[in-house]
Amino acid sequence: MLKFTTFYTKDGKLTPDSRTHITPPADSKLVGDEVVGRNALIVGKALELAGYDIPMFFAGDISELDSPNPQITMHLRSGIYPIAVTMDANNNYLLDLK
Repeated sequence: MLKFTTFYTKDGKLTPDSRTHITPPADSKLVGDEVVGRNALIVGKALELAGYDIPMFFAGDISELDSPNPQITMHLRSGIYPIAVTMDANNNYLLDLK
């Protein structure tokens, strides 16, 4: 399982968005570090909910991004959403609602 939330920019700096962002638990940790893709972006309906396109992964195994059956969830104040992942022609992971 891989979990993420999101941020928005303000004056060029990444800042938590109080409308959508959740604060990850202090004991959360990310494992794994080898992935095929270059970048990850929140897109589509997930972007509409999150309000910003940059994911902040905070717990789980990052290799879920390359899994044939990924177990990924987006955590926002409004709820927890299952996420599907695809890769575009530029090797970017595109994260959208299942």
